[in-house]
Amino acid sequence: MNCTRLILFALLALAFLATDIPAVAQFSGARGGIYQNREMELAGQPVALASGSPEIIQGFIRVSGTAEMRVAATSIRIILAITAENETSEAARLEIDNKVADLRKKAIELGVESKNYVEDFIAVLPRYKFEIENREGVKTSVEKRSGYVMQTNLHISVKDDDQALAVLKAAFAQGVNDVIGFEYGNDQIEKLKKQARLQAVTAAKENADLLLAVFDKRPPIINIAESSRVVFPDSLYQSFTNSQDDQFHAPSGQSNGLAVLRTFRPKNTYYKGFFSNGDILPKTQPMKSEISIVSTVNLYFESPVAKEYLQLKKSEK
Repeated sequence: MNCTRLILFALLALAFLATDIPAVAQFSGARGGIYQNREMELAGQPVALASGSPEIIQGFIRVSGTAEMRVAATSIRIILAITAENETSEAARLEIDNKVADLRKKAIELGVESKNYVEDFIAVLPRYKFEIENREGVKTSVEKRSGYVMQTNLHISVKDDDQALAVLKAAFAQGVNDVIGFEYGNDQIEKLKKQARLQAVTAAKENADLLLAVFDKRPPIINIAESSRVVFPDSLYQSFTNSQDDQFHAPSGQSNGLAVLRTFRPKNTYYKGFFSNGDILPKTQPMKSEISIVSTVNLYFESPVAKEYLQLKKSEK
């Protein structure tokens, strides 16, 4: 086997395995020094080779291309919880019905279609309280039913962020303050995945043209593999803790039984966005909630020494 060709393959494999060194940020903000969530950290890393064994290095060559697209949502589902507590379940239901009807009317005025407003009953549960009674001359705390609490969830589909904010303001005005979550969707997602896949094929072919130019004769392609995924905005929010609070601890026995009330601190949660570190990337920063579509295409080429390597392995048996 030609030693020079094997050395060339080893150098090429090292080039495929090389990764970029991240630059040091000059503006860190409050999250500077915080170790990121491992899942978020891995989400932006390129797909690495499965193994660097001789069987893989001398068996085939893999060239990858990754394309990422960010698109706006064409619909946003808002999930709101409406609760009521009363002495009877019927009274609690009437209270909820009134809130649901008032919010439905306001949502329709804001342009929400009736079919995009769905009520989802969750539960009605009894509530209890303790009363002190004299039982056979003994003061006894007796648990008794005091009423019922009922919850209904509302699923409201809106077209964009502006309409979502308007619906939320209307809900707050009706005393509905429990926002369970947001879900984003796009009615063209299948078409967009095909576009991302086409861009990934183009990137993979360009990478192959560049990298395989080191050979006098271009190796033949033997296989192809593709993987596409959609990453929705609700999974791209990140929270962190980075607090340098002054604390005062009273000497033991000298606190005089005083309660401690700490100052409110904002929730350190922000929209991080998605970073695939691919070949084709969006040109703008993730300033608002968008859907990321990522496609990776792997092109497999036959190694010029694959046949020789297989013959060598057979002769060793």
